[in-house]
This record gives sequence, C-alpha cells and structure tokens, in this order.
Amino acid sequence: DAMLDVVSADYSIDSSRVYATGFSNGADFTYTLACYLSDRVTAIAPVSGLMWYETRNDCEPTHPTAVLHIHGTRDNDRPYDGYDGYLHSVEDGLAHWAEENGITADSTMTEFESGGRTVERYRYEGGDGGVSMTLYKVIRGQHDWLSIEDDGVGTDRLIWDFLSAHDQNGVR
Repeated sequence: DAMLDVVSADYSIDSSRVYATGFSNGADFTYTLACYLSDRVTAIAPVSGLMWYETRNDCEPTHPTAVLHIHGTRDNDRPYDGYDGYLHSVEDGLAHWAEENGITADSTMTEFESGGRTVERYRYEGGDGGVSMTLYKVIRGQHDWLSIEDDGVGTDRLIWDFLSAHDQNGVR
C-alpha cells in the first residue's frame, strides 16, 4: 500500500489499472494483494504459486478481480494440489475467485502443444463486470516461470494482454 503511494506520488498512475504478477512466493503474494488491497489492485497473474489458507479466509474483495494463473502439474515447490492446511490447490483457489467474481458457468477447456508440452487452457467467463479468469495448466510443468505460447503469443505477452484488458469496473 505504501509502495503504491510512493510510486503514485512520483509518476502518473491510472489507479483503476494496478496489476500484480509474480512467481512462486511472489505469485502467492499476488493473491494476498488481490484480497487485502482490493481497493487498489485490479487484476492478478500468479505463475507457479498458490493461495494461502489464511488469505482466503480473510478475503473480501471490493470489486470483480480478473485472474490468470499459470501452473505446472509437476511443481514440487508449489504442488498443483496444494499443501493441506497451508496452501490451496490451484483449483480451490480459482473456485474461490470464481465465486467472488460471480462466475457460475463451467470453464471451457482447450488443449494445445507448446514447447513439447501439453497445455490445457481453462477459461472461466461471465463474471461480474465481464471479468474472466484463465488457467494455463502445463502438463508435466515444474516450478518455473513457465514459457508457453498460445496461438503464437508467449507467456509475458499473454499476461499483459489479459491484465491490461481490465480496470476496477471489469473489462475495459
């Protein structure tokens, strides 16, 4: 919160479009920011990270929050299925955000190959304010900033395109 105050004082910031992404513990932290600084953080893109139980228990977002999550199924540091009592599984974390965002429809899954690996892309649509969520499940992916390409678009660009399509009211 203080960091955003300092940056906003020195730079022109669109406060309706503040995004967070991170890897591993930094990805875990994006979920925390989305919960505890919901009035300031618009959308998140965690990579190879999970949502802490404590964060979920205290999570009361003030607006629909778009989530793009990228995770490997062979991640030993942040297991896809979580750590019981400590870190939620990827699917439990996303179920929380689907509920918070008013997404009631099932996700749609598309499977494709990227870099010799199978990737399952799950899209959750129809949320409040048009907010959506996307999960890239990288089969046999490990604990890494997972480099994937979806229709010729790489990880970093996928994240930016997803995040920047949202503001505090939902889809821009």
